[in-house]
Amino acid sequence: CIKLVAQTHPSVLETLPIPVLHDFCNFFMAFSSSQAHITNPYLRGKLLEVMAMLIPRDRNQGFEYGGGNLSNLFQEHSIARQSLIPTLIQFYVDIEITGSGSNQFYEKFHYRHFMAELLLYVCQHEVYRAAVEREGQKTESFVRFVNMMLNDAIFFIDESLIKLAEIRKIELEMADTASWNAKSE
Repeated sequence: CIKLVAQTHPSVLETLPIPVLHDFCNFFMAFSSSQAHITNPYLRGKLLEVMAMLIPRDRNQGFEYGGGNLSNLFQEHSIARQSLIPTLIQFYVDIEITGSGSNQFYEKFHYRHFMAELLLYVCQHEVYRAAVEREGQKTESFVRFVNMMLNDAIFFIDESLIKLAEIRKIELEMADTASWNAKSE
């Protein structure tokens, strides 16, 4: 329900009362932060995906009030300040191996996109940067997290370079308009 509202009428989220937003955040944090409650990483990912939709956006993204009540949600919510960074880091690692399926490799990037949005947004605030530093003290798990982030970045750079080469080839073919127009679709 929240995802649908966020996608179709994001300005509604801005006007929700702060206690309601805190209740949503409590729910998302409680069920996404522990594998004991929800063992399926995809379901936990969906919760975090919806939580990422609570990031205040600007007017050109459908928000009418500059974030409204969402603008201070992550700074004021005590559970999020305490648990969001460890939850995001753990989930980033957990979603790496999700079981079987032909598209599991690509599905992890879908969820990691929302994790990255949350991390980028909350790390604008000192309390969350301090939480990242605390997580950095947990050497083994943090090294795995950073390693996976770097591997993802390398994968995307590699894919981008391949696509740029393909684009350049097409541009060169298009430069010869006579042969380009003679090609069939």
